[in-house]
Parts: sequence; structure tokens; C-alpha cells
Amino acid sequence: MCNKSVPIFLEVLAAMFLLLSFYPIMRYGTLAGIQVPQHYTNGCVDIWSTRVIFIYIALIGIVIYALLSVYQAYPNLVNIPFSGKMPVGEKKLLAKSIARFLKVWCMAMVAFVSISSYRVAIGKETCLNNTIVCIIILCAIIHLALILLLRKN
Repeated sequence: MCNKSVPIFLEVLAAMFLLLSFYPIMRYGTLAGIQVPQHYTNGCVDIWSTRVIFIYIALIGIVIYALLSVYQAYPNLVNIPFSGKMPVGEKKLLAKSIARFLKVWCMAMVAFVSISSYRVAIGKETCLNNTIVCIIILCAIIHLALILLLRKN
């Protein structure tokens, strides 16, 4: 890609989103006896659970982060249909870029779900903010498009 500071920045950003998703676990003691959202339909809670759901969300985030880190380290594991004319080295770089992209945006979604669910549990919100979800998804699509458009031809 452009320079070496961009991948480092994206790695730090993904790690920050992952750490942000641990906030409800740090506040775990304050959630004793409080119902916590487990499932949403159209942004509003339809199934409630206990506070242990935050541990599951964090574990899911850790697994996704680790899996995408492995894909970055070993881009041959990623099955992405590439043009037959693309050199092997460029295929690896593109696969690494896509794995890095997915790591950042998956961690953003995990952090959003974790923090939003915490806010619903403590009564600060009643539903998920669908506008933020749309913004995150739109940014992810733009980011992926830029990776694909700005790659070496």
C-alpha cells in the first residue's frame, strides 16, 4: 500500500477496538442482577440474558482477531478468487490487506455491540443506534473499495 505507517495504524486501531469491547467486562460488578440484551430485532431488544453475555462477546472478538491475524501472517490460507494474471506476490499483499481491513471493521462491530449492549443494560438507551451501524458498514465498504482500487495494476 502507500507507506508502512498505514498498516501499523490499522493494527493499532483494530487492537483499540478489541480492547474497547472489554469495557463492559471491567464494569462486570455493576451489572449483578441486571438484565443484559442478548438479541436484537430491528435494533430493539427481543431476548434478554445475564451479564455473562459480555464475556461471550469478548471471546468472540478475541477469536475473530486471532483468526484474522493468522490470515494476515499466512495469506495463502485465504481463499480469495484472484485474476489469473495477478502475480503471486501481489495476491499475497492483497490478501493481507483484505485480512487487515476485515480485522479493523470486525473489531469495530464487536466494540459497537458490546458498548451498545452495555448502554442498553444500564438504561442509557432502549435500542441500538442503527445510524452508527450503517456508518460502520459504509466505511467498511469504502475501505474495501479503496484497497481494491488502489492496488498495483
